[in-house]
Amino acid sequence: MKKQSFKIFGTLIGIILAAVFFTKLLHPTWPGWNIDNTVKGIYKEPKDRIQIVFLGNSGVVNGISPVTLYNHYGFCAYNMGIPSQPLLSSYYWLKEIYSMHSKTLKTVVLDVSFAFFPDGTFEQNEKALTYMHFSPVKREAYRELAEKYGIDPKEYLIPLTAYHSRWTQVSENDFSGLGNRDNYFYTRGQNAVLSMALSSDDLASIEVPNYGITPEQERTPDAYKGVFSNPSQKYFSMIRDFCREHQLDLVLIKIPHPSMNDLYHDAVQYLADENGIPFIDFNLPEIQEKIGLDFATDFQNPTHPNIHGAEKISDHIGAFLRDTYTIPDVREDPDYDYLALQAEEYSQLEENARLLICESLEEYMDLINNDRYTVFIAAKGDTAGGLTQELRDSFSAAGFEALAAVQNGYSYLGIKDQGRVITDRTAEDISDSIIAQGMIDAEGKFHLEQEYIRPKSSGSFSIGLAENTFSAVSSGQQAGNRAVINIADNEYAKNSTGLNITVYDHVSQSVIDSSCFDTSLEGCPRTDLSVPHEYLIRVIKNKLSNTSSFGDYIETALSTDDTLLLITGNVRESQNDILTEEDLLSAGSKGAENISLINHSPYAAVIRDKTVIAESTETDGSFFITGTDPVLYLLSSDPARTSVHIGLQSRQVEDGTILVLVFDTAGNKVVHFKTFR
Repeated sequence: MKKQSFKIFGTLIGIILAAVFFTKLLHPTWPGWNIDNTVKGIYKEPKDRIQIVFLGNSGVVNGISPVTLYNHYGFCAYNMGIPSQPLLSSYYWLKEIYSMHSKTLKTVVLDVSFAFFPDGTFEQNEKALTYMHFSPVKREAYRELAEKYGIDPKEYLIPLTAYHSRWTQVSENDFSGLGNRDNYFYTRGQNAVLSMALSSDDLASIEVPNYGITPEQERTPDAYKGVFSNPSQKYFSMIRDFCREHQLDLVLIKIPHPSMNDLYHDAVQYLADENGIPFIDFNLPEIQEKIGLDFATDFQNPTHPNIHGAEKISDHIGAFLRDTYTIPDVREDPDYDYLALQAEEYSQLEENARLLICESLEEYMDLINNDRYTVFIAAKGDTAGGLTQELRDSFSAAGFEALAAVQNGYSYLGIKDQGRVITDRTAEDISDSIIAQGMIDAEGKFHLEQEYIRPKSSGSFSIGLAENTFSAVSSGQQAGNRAVINIADNEYAKNSTGLNITVYDHVSQSVIDSSCFDTSLEGCPRTDLSVPHEYLIRVIKNKLSNTSSFGDYIETALSTDDTLLLITGNVRESQNDILTEEDLLSAGSKGAENISLINHSPYAAVIRDKTVIAESTETDGSFFITGTDPVLYLLSSDPARTSVHIGLQSRQVEDGTILVLVFDTAGNKVVHFKTFR
């Protein structure tokens, strides 16, 4: 009898385990951020701990760092953002989290992105809610979904019945989701991405902010009819009412996004003002300038912040919450010791992130002196022309003694594996290359197998590449002018003049940075972080399009090098002043001594690289200003006619107007012009 009972018990346990396994396996999976990770993290949190919850879509997932809020302000926050999270799902997640943290939850921060769209598809809500534990809140949410989309809620509350038909669709991705390798709970829901838009070869991946968004608008309800969908208005009201009922502070935010414009900003601001709710719009240029947000380095792609951007955005929100509400600092509370441990784990990501934006070679050498890293250094071309003794000392401190003594133009190769220097070598002859090859074992350790010198006279050569190998080559100016750093059959060296450095992190088991410092130049600048000139011109064009005054236009046009400004005016004594005193002072500060003439006389000036190189002084009669650097230009005026010619382009200046034309000398083209009347 006892034996039979054990058998029945074992069978039941097997059925239960099989049900759990297949329920998880057949759950739909979505590319991108591990939503299961976010949900697991919220349920792992001890009861009555969370003070602040963030709700919203992928902008929140990538743009909010709860650990930054803990480190800087002592707040216990959780990022409950989920890609494409509709307001319906935000509302039910708020209810679920409140049921677990009703004694400590103080503040709800809601990103308003989805307020501009209909309240999502069933699939978007399913993505946001499917991993929620079975609870009264989940039952209520799926009853709501049943009314909206006609589903059978009982099926989705018992996932094995809803997803049994996915058996034929199961892929490798579904099996990978069964493990815990991607469950980085210490990020507290944040997708802490290190990559930068600047690192992409596609310049279009670097977003140009919309500098036309302004907070100074008169707002009336009629102007915003139709901006918010009816479902979104409904669920926003439900979130607002829930917060009021439970005495929770509600704050609206908008993570930077290229689709944001004045209409959207004003609509949300009107909604916030009407309900007495703060609204922080990170699309406002003044906020971006205040926090130092740079779309080239603080975003991973056109629409999502990386870890740098998330820390800047989160720090600004944290300061606002600290100054506006009373939220206890929990850093000295032993009940929150687990947050300190999570912050310690997160610090490894921060260390990696600092590498990516570090522009000082001396500081970079200090950062890579870390036992988590394997570091490759391959010199190319002019190796030492810009090295100082301080830099050489930093090489020694990091264990690269041969690099500290490197001579100009010689090949150099260094590899340091988790605190152990396995090669540190300079060629004895200036025409010799250094080559190193090795294996990567199952534990991820790098083992040097062979290293040799190859004279240039030996001719060209190739190196073997495979998934479990690494290789590196350094060739100085006279040895072939080449740098190679290949890890697991992927090439990482920038192959640029100076020191090419690649850093492999053994915690994330990935290459986290590949950089180049041009040690042939004074200061040894980091060359892989240079913002492309094309991007700077796109930024300036966008800014110029949104300037209103002459003074602002001139200031913006001169904010970068390589610009040529042609200013012509055709204003008569009988006409009203076009430029204000402030405009005149702004232009005068750039060296245009006679700018005051522009309001009453034909006038012309040329400004090259922020310096006035020509300016008319006549108050009547005709004048000409010509130049040929970098392109032929001609400004001419007589009492009846004013015109500007540049290259093959020509433009007449109408009576009573002032024209400013901006020419990009590096790109050799007119990038913008504007007429003031």
